[in-house]
Amino acid sequence: MDKSCSLILSAARLLSEKEGALMKGNSLIILHQIIIMFLLMGAGSVLYRLGIIDDNGSAQCSGILTKLVSPCVIINSFQRAFEPELGRTLVWQFLFSLLGFGIMIVLSGLVFREKRFANAPDLRMCTVFTNNGFMAIPLVSAMFGSMGVFLSTVNIAASTILVWTWGVCNLSGGKGKISLSKIFVNPGTIGFCIGLFCFLTPFKLPSIPAEAVSFVADLNTPLAMIVLGCFLAQSGIKACLMDKQLYFLSLTRLVLFPLVLVPVMLSAPVDLTAKEL
Repeated sequence: MDKSCSLILSAARLLSEKEGALMKGNSLIILHQIIIMFLLMGAGSVLYRLGIIDDNGSAQCSGILTKLVSPCVIINSFQRAFEPELGRTLVWQFLFSLLGFGIMIVLSGLVFREKRFANAPDLRMCTVFTNNGFMAIPLVSAMFGSMGVFLSTVNIAASTILVWTWGVCNLSGGKGKISLSKIFVNPGTIGFCIGLFCFLTPFKLPSIPAEAVSFVADLNTPLAMIVLGCFLAQSGIKACLMDKQLYFLSLTRLVLFPLVLVPVMLSAPVDLTAKEL
């Protein structure tokens, strides 16, 4: 009996130490990647201030990212053989992404009411939706590789659907017309559908097109960070730091939402990697 208890305690201790080491390793990876991303953003800011990139140039680079690079990132991550368990995980990721967004929509509606905030619809949009294409994909790629990008694409797909449905209703006060074409006919959704087709069928991109897609996908992190650096150079940093409303918005998004969402997401019937995404 004592030996059994000792073995159980030893196994639990080893598991705890392993999880602790994994969390520490992931934290270091995130810190390392964030430093790199800030250096790239700094380069973009310098290029803008020197006039090497102007407003038109930054807008064009942003268009390249959303219309070409991001779809290639998604398609590239789906170039893998179909596995039933992986397909099941992908479905659960999508469902829990919708659930997570639903919870955030409800919470944002409770926190940012029109009676208290004149720009309540804008604040709700800022707290519910993040720039998960620009910022999340580089971090996920560094931590989990192409598998992480593969699983995180469903979150982008869920976000796109809700932006053009709830987002339109939110910003228009319920008077906006929902456009199905904007939900399904956009670069992100098209890239996701192409990638999903490649994953679910034996068809995979031939080697030469696949390599071209991979090269374009590799542009995501540096180009996204340079574009963000240009946008930051155009904004008033001092005015942002003095905006009290921005601090409340950040507190809601970075503290309140995770406190509610993390226990819910941990209940998902998927492995630890998928839960961390």
